[in-house]
Amino acid sequence: MGISIMRTGSIWRPEDRRRVSRHSSWTPPVSQRTSRPVSSPRHISKKGSDRGQRPTHGSKWQPRTSGSRTTRWIRCVQVKRSIHLLSKRRKSMHSSALRGCDAMTHRHPFVPRIQPGEAPLSLLRRAALGNGYTSTISFVRDLEPSVDDAVTALGTIARHPALFVEICVRTGIGRDEAARCAYRRSGGAREDDLIWHNLHVGVGDLQFRHSKLCLSCYLEEGFARAEWDHIAAHACARHRVLLGTACPVCSTPWSPAGDPLGCGCAPSGMVSRQSTCTTEEASLMAHLITHADQAGLDLLTALHRTVIGWRDLGVVVSHRMVVAILTRLFAGAGFAAGYLDQPDRGVALHPRIALAPLLAGASDRARQHAQNLLAVGMPAIRACISADLTWPAALAMAGLGIGRMAFGTLVRDGHLSITDDNRVPVVQVNALLNRVTDQLPSHPHHPLQALREGPIGTSLAGALAGQPAMAKASNEPGSDSPPGPAAYTISTAARHLGTNSESLRGLIHAGLLPASQGASGSAVTWVITAEQLFAFEREFVFGSALAAAIGASATTFSSRLRSHGVRPASGPGIDSGVTFVFHRGDVEGIDLVEVATTPYRSPAGRKRLADLPSAEAILSTRDCARALGIPVRLVRSVVDEGWLSPRDSDARYLTFNADAVYTLADRIRGHFRTAATMARSLGQSDREFRATWLDTGHVCAQRYAGSVIVTVEDAKKIESLWATSCTSSTIGRAIGRERWLCANLRKLDLLTPHLTLGSGAGKVHLYRRDDPAFAAFRLLRT
Repeated sequence: MGISIMRTGSIWRPEDRRRVSRHSSWTPPVSQRTSRPVSSPRHISKKGSDRGQRPTHGSKWQPRTSGSRTTRWIRCVQVKRSIHLLSKRRKSMHSSALRGCDAMTHRHPFVPRIQPGEAPLSLLRRAALGNGYTSTISFVRDLEPSVDDAVTALGTIARHPALFVEICVRTGIGRDEAARCAYRRSGGAREDDLIWHNLHVGVGDLQFRHSKLCLSCYLEEGFARAEWDHIAAHACARHRVLLGTACPVCSTPWSPAGDPLGCGCAPSGMVSRQSTCTTEEASLMAHLITHADQAGLDLLTALHRTVIGWRDLGVVVSHRMVVAILTRLFAGAGFAAGYLDQPDRGVALHPRIALAPLLAGASDRARQHAQNLLAVGMPAIRACISADLTWPAALAMAGLGIGRMAFGTLVRDGHLSITDDNRVPVVQVNALLNRVTDQLPSHPHHPLQALREGPIGTSLAGALAGQPAMAKASNEPGSDSPPGPAAYTISTAARHLGTNSESLRGLIHAGLLPASQGASGSAVTWVITAEQLFAFEREFVFGSALAAAIGASATTFSSRLRSHGVRPASGPGIDSGVTFVFHRGDVEGIDLVEVATTPYRSPAGRKRLADLPSAEAILSTRDCARALGIPVRLVRSVVDEGWLSPRDSDARYLTFNADAVYTLADRIRGHFRTAATMARSLGQSDREFRATWLDTGHVCAQRYAGSVIVTVEDAKKIESLWATSCTSSTIGRAIGRERWLCANLRKLDLLTPHLTLGSGAGKVHLYRRDDPAFAAFRLLRT
């Protein structure tokens, strides 16, 4: 009797009608027999029905009788052996599939060797070109068919180390070698960051859509370096040339998917057309990688995104300009207006708009660096800002330097408009900052929040609340006609003035605001022309608008003005008005900040504590931090360092005397400079500045709010000495040599220190910048 079987993968089934050879020694497993198991006594027919079955010639299948124990034992051994062989073969095939098929691994004859510092996609490109492929994507898809045939596929491979290592293993590269070349992932629950040269970078900080190369290095070494993958890498430190993204001869773009030399241009002509750069520009990224400066890399990345973002604002910035400006801004120095191609038309770009992404940065160092750049000064930049360009509200608030409440006040007053998705037109933000700067020329770079808290509240009130609200900003300068509709209803005029409809009705009945009834004939419908509304704004101002301009409380500000002798033109108890309105000429000569902070006598007879002459102004911890310009968490450090004393040191929430806080703020701003600011102005790092001036005892430093500060006198002394002398590290960077050049020249009696600071192992030698010994060792720039 024959058995019908079928092989599907590694499983045998009796449904297939293919016969087993009669000389085959295979016996189907027990679970796949068509009859019951032989060990079952019920299978044996009591009537002897199995005796009439004739076995097939050559088959081992025998009639199952109760007396054939030897036959049953042999058959069970054969069944167990066949099951074991099938299971072993099935496991072997499964292991081969998991390993990626050894035949696929050794399919390609050329296996590249990983070079030190090579980029992951450069390795795959060399493997593809060495095996006759013209596209890296085609080569990768032959090894891993699941990879998409798209431009972004190579970037996906570079950002996922497990996929990159698996492709390298199938190419024939060792797994450990491929893992050393791959960009590792880091992070907690989400692996967002990449490990690049032992530094943490964001996924978007490395770009793989285009290939950046130094042609001289590529022709000498044959591969692309990993440091060129960063978006802020713009120059080669070895050859001092700018990295290119396209052929300098035919402008064919370079991509990780193809050969950079595949355009057919002569390599010598391509190398000769590379753009050169200075030593500082070429060594900027290499210096950060060598010193593992994570904070410096984050700052450089933020500056790169800021400068590139100027193109969206309508500023013409070429690649060469980006490199030069980026180097100057990273050093903490400004740049001249000649670095940019200024358009003939456009509007003046406010410095806070230019540095808004940096001011809104996540790191404290980026925000502090932006403030230092504003203090140094930014050149006049003209930009053609599109009227459709909008910013998120958070970025606009960072550019203005205000919080949510002050931002909401500007929106409510009509100085800014906001869309449904919380976006603000950049044109309006830029126009508002320029308008405030024109009114306050001595404070052009301070945020609005600082202006409101400073002693210039009157001028700010004239800048914001004194002028008509800007309902619609225009990019074309020279517009004399007031923006907005030709006529206003009660509700639209109330929104324009930042008040309510009931207050306007009281002003209309009092005769201060001219209005006429609408054509509908309704007694409650009023129409106000634009001329009448703007004439009212020029003559009167709401007390709530003045309070909002300086960030004061609108509840008591009108009472404070009345206690200082300012008589309101309208308001409760005077006429039918429900809100206090003042003549603009009466408040122009008054310091509104002083009015909002000094004690006052309430006209209604309340505020008994404020009536006392000895009452002092008290600031909370948050107000104290805002006045000192430091984070709230550092107020406790200021107290511990002895700069400020709270009213009650044992209280849970510290409070301070306002006069003491403002006196300390003026003292710090006028008589001290931070060591970090001094280091950037001298072109030194924080460690070099500390080792040169502080550790040697040349100047005395103090701790303030977690940072090191020096007096203005010591800062001037350092700057005067630094103008003619510098350290060996600075000289080495200036002439393209190492810092030990001065020590070697001193040993050869070719150089003498101009001044020695300190003594012992920590002493520092200063050398003259114009010493003739350096001229013979200066490296020529190519």
